[in-house]
Amino acid sequence: MHIKTTTKAIEVTRQHGRDDLAEKHKRNLERYQGILNNISQGNIIFGRQDRIKKRLGVRND
Repeated sequence: MHIKTTTKAIEVTRQHGRDDLAEKHKRNLERYQGILNNISQGNIIFGRQDRIKKRLGVRND
């Protein structure tokens, strides 16, 4: 859903001459596509548990 809405946002902002916003949307689109690729390949998207472990100094070996 994020990919579709971001793609549409890029089109609309370019139509209105807001290339600066279109670039921001493009970076977000690339980020979303990267996340989708990771999930599609079966990789895990790291979340809260890993951030907590980093704060506590637990190593991921």
